[in-house]
Amino acid sequence: MLAYVISVLSNWLYTYILVALLLAAGLYFTLRTRFVQLRMFGESFRVLREEKHEEGGVSSFQALMISTASRVGTGNIAGVSIAICLGGVGAVFWMWLVALLGGASAFIESTLAQIYKVPDGNGGTRLCWDLMPDVWTAQPELLQPTGWENAPILQDTNVKAEYDRVTAGLDALLASYGYTRHGGYYNCRETCEKTIVCFCHFGITAVLLSHLWNVSPFAVLHGAFLAPSSVTVLNAEERQPGVAYFRCQTMGDTSHLLMGSEPVSYYASYAEPFQG
Repeated sequence: MLAYVISVLSNWLYTYILVALLLAAGLYFTLRTRFVQLRMFGESFRVLREEKHEEGGVSSFQALMISTASRVGTGNIAGVSIAICLGGVGAVFWMWLVALLGGASAFIESTLAQIYKVPDGNGGTRLCWDLMPDVWTAQPELLQPTGWENAPILQDTNVKAEYDRVTAGLDALLASYGYTRHGGYYNCRETCEKTIVCFCHFGITAVLLSHLWNVSPFAVLHGAFLAPSSVTVLNAEERQPGVAYFRCQTMGDTSHLLMGSEPVSYYASYAEPFQG
């Protein structure tokens, strides 16, 4: 039943919602950045000529090639060919227009990737959810349920501020369904039979889970792997009247992919996941 519901939602989102959402986001970012994809077009060519800033790093051109390789695949190439065959010359115009709007979205995405970098302990920087084991295990504060933000590697970063912003949003959402945060658990006015569905990437998922479970986000970020489009299910247990705690029933479930003969992506994992 769950696999069927997810399949219907997936088809509906990809068919009717995703395209409109991406276009709207691209238009919004274009206006908010004052057409950054046009204003900085010349600057992008100048940056490409820059050399490596440090030994062992990559040049701007190498970074562009790595980014392009991760974004463009056979699906893009085949999709363009099919669009031209079915839509004719007019399809090229619309693809150009979408690419123009998508340029602003790509700029915002790359900017966010820079904002959430932290020192990697070796003189460089990494995303805070992609630290090497010898770095985060050497700072025990990172695994503390409280005070993890005091770890040396997180100083002079906005990780804690963003964590608080996301978790405050979660608490506000749950409060609208009758669950009010009280210390490490939630008070509930009455049993809620509704299902709340959140669509988000692993980083946000780890933050939400850590808040609900009262553990450090780094314990989840570096101790778990959730495949893209996997499903995690939590249930609000009310073993005491008026007191609720969210326990995990399913974490990173990919059975719907296997049932649909779809491969499980191991993106962001450094070992091939079990697909049996």
